[in-house]
Formats: sequence, structure tokens, C-alpha cells
Amino acid sequence: MPVLKYLPFHRAFVVLAVGSLSILSSLANAQTFPTRPITVVVPIAAGGSTDVITRLVIKHMSENLGQPIVVENITGAGGIIGASKVARAPADGYMLVAGSSGSQASAYSVYEKMPYTVDSFAQIGLTAIIPALMVVNKNIRVSNLQEVVAYIKANPGKVSFGNVGVGTSGHLQCEFFKSETGTDVAMVPYRGAAPMISDLMAGQIQGACDAMPTSSAALQSGHIRAIAVLASERVSSMPDVPTVAEQGMPQLQSSPWVGLSAPKGTPVSILAVLQKALSAALDDSTIQANIAKMGAFVPPAQQRGLKYTDDFVRSEVINWSKLAKAANLVKQ
Repeated sequence: MPVLKYLPFHRAFVVLAVGSLSILSSLANAQTFPTRPITVVVPIAAGGSTDVITRLVIKHMSENLGQPIVVENITGAGGIIGASKVARAPADGYMLVAGSSGSQASAYSVYEKMPYTVDSFAQIGLTAIIPALMVVNKNIRVSNLQEVVAYIKANPGKVSFGNVGVGTSGHLQCEFFKSETGTDVAMVPYRGAAPMISDLMAGQIQGACDAMPTSSAALQSGHIRAIAVLASERVSSMPDVPTVAEQGMPQLQSSPWVGLSAPKGTPVSILAVLQKALSAALDDSTIQANIAKMGAFVPPAQQRGLKYTDDFVRSEVINWSKLAKAANLVKQ
């Protein structure tokens, strides 16, 4: 150990002792965590895709960890309010956030002053990749993207699209659509997917860019219709809905996602325990089937590690920033 070679004996002993205590502390964290209930903040309203998928996964995680995991819905500002609470929480693994491509990626491109940065969180893992759709009210007589553009241009100032909050992925997707097509669409933010879909069904708004899981029930009822999948591939549960690339607009491709994060500084040993429990939940065939029914899918095993997730989230911040710039979006 070359560092100790030049140290007096008593100082070398102190260095060794501190290092040993650090290792023992890390091992103790891994062996004793968790000893009490864990709270997962879902920064989007109950009933949305982030909420539904998170509840599915943490139920299995709770059984694996031997402690209750409680969901706390804290809504507002496209997920920023809930995420900021977790960013300020003690870094002990007992308060986590169900982060998403909205609150932990696209929001940085929309808000001038954010209460946290990408460095405020320690990533645990992705829980699902969620294809998004462009959907319209059943009474809007359009069947593809070109007809949507024509309809909007034929009704200037009369068409509104909803989103589940300023800065969310759906908001940026629709803003990018506006920019690319030169259309005049009013953007209406909601505090959650449920009220947005309710207004879409009632005709209060005419369309939306939304994660598939929250649109599925309304789609099945026939009150709204899917125009395009905003991803690179069709969704198996909706094979007749073409992608944006198939309709001549590949630049609109982007996939929202959901994941779990802890406050910065959470010991790696605790993160590893949580990641292991999350991965076990994602391997459960029932959970995979339920997520698939919603049109989403779980990340494969090679895309679940702590480093992979951290690298992925950082790359997504860059990707959504490019989308916002291309849409000429001015920060608020």
C-alpha cells in the first residue's frame, strides 16, 4: 500500500481504521436495510401510468424486502414538486421517487429555475418503458397525422391538446409536433392523466400526446381514437395503429419511461438492495404481463444496473433538451 509507506505508524493505523469502519458501515447498511417502511413519492396524480406501474412493482418489492412500501402522491408542476421533496430527503433509502422522463429529464428543458438537478438523485433502476400515443376525441374525423394537421389548419385557434403537466414528455412531444407541422394548437396542462382523458372524452379538448397505459380504457370504450404511436415500433396490443415514422414523421419518435430514484448520497449498499428487489419484481411473469397489457414493457436485465440507469437518465436529459430546442420552446 504505497500511500501508507510514507506515513508514521499511528497515522497509518488511523487510515486503516477509518477505511475498515467505512467498509463495516457499508456492510451493516446492506445487512440491516430496511428496518422500517419505505415511502415512494409518485409525483403524478393517482391513476396515471407512472402511478399504476409503480404500484405494481413496489408491491412485489415490499414482499421481497420484508417491509411495507407506501405510495404518496404529491402532484404539481409536472412532477417537480414531488421530486423536489425526495431530493431534499435524508439519503437513507427510506424515501424514494418514481421518477420519469418528465420530472427527471424533459423538465430541465422547460423550467428556467429547477429546485434540483440530475445530480440530486441516485438512480436505482428503470421500471418500464412506455410508448406514447397521439389520441383524439372520437368526433374529430381524422385517421392519420396528415389529416390531423389538415384539421388543425382548417380550424385555426380552435384546437386544444392536453398534457399531464408543463415539462412532461407528453407536453414536449405535442410542442414538437406543433413546431414541425407549423400548426396552431393551444396546450392545456392538467394535474394528472385522469382529468385530461375525461376532458378529451367529453370534447373539452380535441387531442393529446399521452402515455398509452392511461389512454387504454378510453380507447377501448371508443370515446377516443389513437392516431399514431410516438415510438419506433408498433405496440403489440394495438397492432393496427401505425408509428409516426410509418406516417412520414420519424422525427416525432420518443419514448417516455418510469424509474425509481433515491436522494443523492444514498449508500451504494442500500441502492444495491433496492435495485436487486426491483429487478426481482421485473422478472416476475405476472408483473411483466400486466405491464404489457398497458402497452408498456419492462427493461431487459442488461438495462437495470445502477450505472446503466444513471448513464441512461443523463443521456435522456440531453435528448429531451434537443427536442425542446427543436420545438423552439422558451423556458418558463
